[in-house]
Amino acid sequence: MGGKRRGGFISLATADSAETAIAILSGRAGFPNPRYEYSSYPADEFDDADEYHIVLWGDDPPELPEPVDDASDDQLREYDVATGRFYGYSEKAIQRYLRQRRA
Repeated sequence: MGGKRRGGFISLATADSAETAIAILSGRAGFPNPRYEYSSYPADEFDDADEYHIVLWGDDPPELPEPVDDASDDQLREYDVATGRFYGYSEKAIQRYLRQRRA
């Protein structure tokens, strides 16, 4: 069993979709503080859209060290651990992920 999930997000194709999602999530249990964020980064490696409309809820997620290309292995590991805990993954799952990432 992991910890308590402290926030989440969904990536949507349009600003209108993001606004609709915020309207649906507002006031709904488990989705505190829904908000919109624009990003030019893909949500995953399979996404080829030119822009991304992110709806977040809960606490702010951990921030990736910037610039990421200059981040040390320790900084990236700390980010991965913080992100895993933020999304409620168990310590065992986080450690498994870290081992696989090093492989």
